Amino acid sequence: MIDVGKAFGIRRNEVGPASLLFFYLFLIIGAYIMGQAVGNALFLEVFPKHLPYAMIGSAVMIGGFVSVYIRLSHRLRRVGRLRTTR
Repeated sequence: MIDVGKAFGIRRNEVGPASLLFFYLFLIIGAYIMGQAVGNALFLEVFPKHLPYAMIGSAVMIGGFVSVYIRLSHRLRRVGRLRTTR
């Protein structure tokens, strides 16, 4: 049998919490992917020809938010930024 702790460099008392964290993240990512597929299907039902425009608009908006965040992060202290992004 494979020893998970040795394979991933996890101490014996950390195997339980690490396993719970792994399954939690697995379920969160799975739910996100399924939600994305359902959202695309529902959007295509109502606006069949506009999905590419919605994806491009989403990418442009995310780019704008990231740009603003980067500019603000250079102006703010690191400690304050860590408090607001938790």
